[in-house]
Amino acid sequence: MSDAKNPWSFLGYDLRQAVSPAFWKLAWKELFYEKNRFFYPYLCEVVRLVSVDGTEKYIKQDESVAVTNAKSTALLLPAGQCLIKQLTIPAAVESELDDYLALEVSSNSPFPAEETRYGWRVIERADKQVRIDLAITSDSIVSHAFYQSTLVGTPAEYEIWCALDNGYLEISGYAENRRLKRQQNKILWLGGKGVLVCILLVLLSLLPAAFKLLEMQAVRTQFLSIDAQATESVRLREQLVARNSMISSVKEFPATTFEPLEQLERLTKNMPDDAYLMSAEMTPTVIRITGQADRAAELMQSLNSDPAYERVTAPSAISTNRRTGKEQFTLEITLGQGDGV
Repeated sequence: MSDAKNPWSFLGYDLRQAVSPAFWKLAWKELFYEKNRFFYPYLCEVVRLVSVDGTEKYIKQDESVAVTNAKSTALLLPAGQCLIKQLTIPAAVESELDDYLALEVSSNSPFPAEETRYGWRVIERADKQVRIDLAITSDSIVSHAFYQSTLVGTPAEYEIWCALDNGYLEISGYAENRRLKRQQNKILWLGGKGVLVCILLVLLSLLPAAFKLLEMQAVRTQFLSIDAQATESVRLREQLVARNSMISSVKEFPATTFEPLEQLERLTKNMPDDAYLMSAEMTPTVIRITGQADRAAELMQSLNSDPAYERVTAPSAISTNRRTGKEQFTLEITLGQGDGV
């Protein structure tokens, strides 16, 4: 149920996090980049790790591997050259983890802010808490260690790592983005293959429907062939239906004959000298007239008094024509049973 104080809360979970970019960024990192996740072994690269004394080893998932080639090279800082801290934070603030860690580093770093470098990783999630390893160092320490090593170039061309009790931790701000970019490309490649597999599965599931469609087309072709052979029978049947319809219409036609001239003559007799018609529409049951008269209401009463007319109504209000000064009218005259149906 939702909290009365926070309508976005459901069973203790803030639904606003579902539309937060930080939430989805965190979920992406947790799914693909955290150790012991399903995808991590497939995305993790072998890194050549070089110590200050020149010793080398190849690392994958914090373990040494028996390979001799790697796309990335990292400098391992000597022990004691990094400030290592383990943090335990509530899982509820994990969506703000970057800001939280930046504040933690600024309050605990013994180095000037412009030289401070740090790295972190999540090591465990349990009981609504998150345990994080945090390593803090400085540019000057990294530069000193680099120029003591056998590596050539500048520190920015290499990754910088430090050793932990349970593995290694990369320091952000150096060449690790190249490796992370390759991992992103691999994720996109795997995602593309996944989409392709899904499309193939959908197509395979549609094969029975496709065969059924071919069968239906064959049946339809056979039906059209038979229908073409029976064209004459269909024509005769349609003729019979049309004639039956005509007979039904004749049966429904009024028993008495409707005479338009007779109706016009009756209307003319009922019209005063000051009135004239602009249009007249006739059916066997209703006559609709439009015209102008000096006194349209009296004309309507006069027509109502004619026994040949069952009812006279005005579907629209009587108005005065400014140009002629006469009253403009539209009347509907319902014929009596003796003059139409």
